[in-house]
Amino acid sequence: MPDMLHLTAAATIEPATETKKIPTVEIFAYSGGLMTVPNYGRVAIDLTGLQIPEQVPFLADHEANLRGVVGQGEAHIASGTLLASGTLPPTTEAARQIVEMSKSGFKFGASVGVQIEKREFIASGQSVTVNGQTITYADGGFTLVRAGRLREISITALAADGDTSVSIAASLKGKTMANENINPVQQLREEAATESRRISGILKATADGNLDIQAQAIAEGWDVPSTELAVLKAELSKGPNFHVRHSANTLGCKPDEVLRAAACLHLAGDAVTERAYGEKITESGRRLGVRSVLGLVEASARLAGDVVPHTTHDLLKAGFSTYSLPGILGDSANKILLDVYRQLPSVAKQVSKKLSTSDFKTATGYRLDSTLTFEAVPNTGEISHGTLGQSSYTFKLGTYAKMLQISRQDIINDDLGAFAQLPTLLARGAALALESTWATLLLSNPSSFFHTDNANYLSGAGNVLAATGLTNALTLLRQQVDAAGVPVMVTPKYLLVPPELEVTARELMNSAVTIATGTTDLVIPAANGLQGLAEPVVSPFLSAAAYPGYSATAWYLLADPNDCPTMGVAYLDNKEMPTIETGNADFNVLGMQIRGYHDFAVCMVDHHGGVMSAGA
Repeated sequence: MPDMLHLTAAATIEPATETKKIPTVEIFAYSGGLMTVPNYGRVAIDLTGLQIPEQVPFLADHEANLRGVVGQGEAHIASGTLLASGTLPPTTEAARQIVEMSKSGFKFGASVGVQIEKREFIASGQSVTVNGQTITYADGGFTLVRAGRLREISITALAADGDTSVSIAASLKGKTMANENINPVQQLREEAATESRRISGILKATADGNLDIQAQAIAEGWDVPSTELAVLKAELSKGPNFHVRHSANTLGCKPDEVLRAAACLHLAGDAVTERAYGEKITESGRRLGVRSVLGLVEASARLAGDVVPHTTHDLLKAGFSTYSLPGILGDSANKILLDVYRQLPSVAKQVSKKLSTSDFKTATGYRLDSTLTFEAVPNTGEISHGTLGQSSYTFKLGTYAKMLQISRQDIINDDLGAFAQLPTLLARGAALALESTWATLLLSNPSSFFHTDNANYLSGAGNVLAATGLTNALTLLRQQVDAAGVPVMVTPKYLLVPPELEVTARELMNSAVTIATGTTDLVIPAANGLQGLAEPVVSPFLSAAAYPGYSATAWYLLADPNDCPTMGVAYLDNKEMPTIETGNADFNVLGMQIRGYHDFAVCMVDHHGGVMSAGA
């Protein structure tokens, strides 16, 4: 008869309740490492070679007869461990005894019966990677079961093995459940399904004979994308092959994605391309070796299995008809624009509240005031109504855009160097449009937004950006009240200054001590009470002479825009990023066009959220 193993583990039994008539059991059967088995010594089981039936019988002390059957359930492999869950219907005396003992707090163990089909001996000190862990046993070696069948799981009185967990409903191998209300049986099944999908994906990715990668991926717990990338890198070492029509040369990546990645690689480099397309598609694009616009057309033909046009004229014709050159370049240009735009600093977005609307109509937003403050509910239970009409502001989206044209001569001469600059220029153009529009509105001070009547404006020599002036602004901000005289409770977040005041702002916010000077100062303070009050933010637009209302001395103390915003920046359908599109030029022009556009609006929101000082 085949060899059988009995591995001791842990079992958790949940007695029946009014809503759960049949008790359930959950077993953490095997932790994936070494265990001590009678007559075998130290043993490990490769769970990838363990065959598991759909239903596993649960026995009492391995009693393989009807009296010994206590229940049944399902076993699963998850994260390199063997788990089981099921029910214990009290239909036999053994089952009833186990359930009753569990009610009194008795901690059962479990013994797993495995029929060995293939095994090998691992010598003392030798290491082997199995179940996602490296196992070494120096004291006499151990037996590794490479293949076997799970026959049964027994509920026993044996103590739990030290490597297993008793309370799998709370944790499993040190991993806490995201929600303790989740049915532990359901979670175990989901984990097992996830592991099964991972292994199936690895087998599919390595189906062309990459057995070394396959074994390593399964043993070390790789995900499918990591496995596909390893296969791709192995293929790259064999050299490129452009003349294959199917997806072998792109390892399952869509040819148009690979072409776009190839264009992006030489427009913007590795880092931008990997962020935009991912590592696997980037590797596939790199092997195309594209160095020019016309090189994209050649690569497109090769990927399609077509004959590559020989003349420049034929390449251009194919690029604008068969292979959609504007589309390939446009997608890459858009990825570059978004990457550059995200990294450009934006004062407007930093100090303003992000808003959204679904169209270009005038939109209305609302501010908090005392009419919305919660009030005590009287005995009648009637809740008072708040109002929004007096606490509103409006904004309306606009479209900002720019178009460029690339001539036929540019395409023929281009090594992708000139074209590479266009997305960056358009990204900066979009960012500058937003900053300029924001600064223009702020400096215009619409409807006397900053004014003494709103208790948010300071002027005069005593309110220059210094300790005294900043203290005055802080006091005004803290004392802000709404129309009913109720404090708004504003906390400063940003100190907005022009470049001329940047060093002063940083000294005030970052210095630990201040030294008083002048004949009117009576003391030298030992600490800077303003340190860390707000984050210095610098906008060169505030003192740029091209903008009406500019000043090199004015500054602003602003609240957190997510709490009490002074200004807002709105986008169409919450789309914060600009868009690039490309296409063929007009019929009377030989070449292609590229355009960028951005839908946004800026607005003043709440005068309680900031204080302005003229600084002189």
